[in-house]
Amino acid sequence: MSNAIVGTYAELPHRINEVNFEYKFESISTRARFFYIPFRAGTPNLDDFVDFLYYRIVEYCIPLKERRAAAEYVQRTCDHRKSTELHEKAKSLFIQSRAQQSRAGEPGELILFSLLEGKFGAPQLACKMYLKTSTAMPVHGSDGIHALYDQESEELRILWGESKLHQDFSGALSSTLASVRKFLGRDGTPSTRPREIQIVRDHISIENETFRKLILDHFDPYSALSNRRIEAFACLVGFDYDALKRNPRLIESQFVSEYQTFTQEACREIAAKIGEQEVNDLEFIFLLLPFESLEQFRKKFFLRLGVSID
Repeated sequence: MSNAIVGTYAELPHRINEVNFEYKFESISTRARFFYIPFRAGTPNLDDFVDFLYYRIVEYCIPLKERRAAAEYVQRTCDHRKSTELHEKAKSLFIQSRAQQSRAGEPGELILFSLLEGKFGAPQLACKMYLKTSTAMPVHGSDGIHALYDQESEELRILWGESKLHQDFSGALSSTLASVRKFLGRDGTPSTRPREIQIVRDHISIENETFRKLILDHFDPYSALSNRRIEAFACLVGFDYDALKRNPRLIESQFVSEYQTFTQEACREIAAKIGEQEVNDLEFIFLLLPFESLEQFRKKFFLRLGVSID
């Protein structure tokens, strides 16, 4: 399925690192991975991280068909205007989405997209950001739709994306699981899941025809492959991390050691929150990313887009 990803993530290993840890969840359907922004001169290299995200907005916001047409035009004419226009359009979509919905247009959605494609090899199935800005098409629901395919079992794992950036780690977890419950209609409101499935059917953004048909067959109730579709929730949790605030100049290895200790506490809290929210029956992949200051990160990201935020 990674063959369905257009473009490379050669820079990603230099922008996001991962720590090794061991923790056995009681639920075999819950996993966690702990990432962090690599250091430069004793602090997380936030500027280069923001630049990395900035240059992924076209892939995140613009459907593949439109990107492909622009690339073919540039190759044919050596005129780069169309590719420049796409980047401007992607910036505009991001800004417009934030203006329309207070919780939309968050850089966390872009981080989640980059991790799922770059680290998991799970391509984005539909450009939610592109659709969010259409007044005729309400697309409240997940923050992203990605997929992984197991060729041996013929199982297609749909990854419904959730992204939360909160100053408080515990609050971020609670908010994440509350969003999952809402997505499934377990909070007493209608589920948005059927609409998300329809979005995949109507707006799938996969170029490879073999993968495209394979994915759609897994969503076709008349196909035997529909019984081999598995659904999971990939949840990015970004939070302010005290260890980065306490010491403005850290040796990266010292930070990693402390962060590895934190993983045990974090996993215990994840397990407890899942039980409290009564979602033990679901499959989760938690992607954790600490910041020295989320407020600073947001400001840097939106300034890179050309927008000043309070």
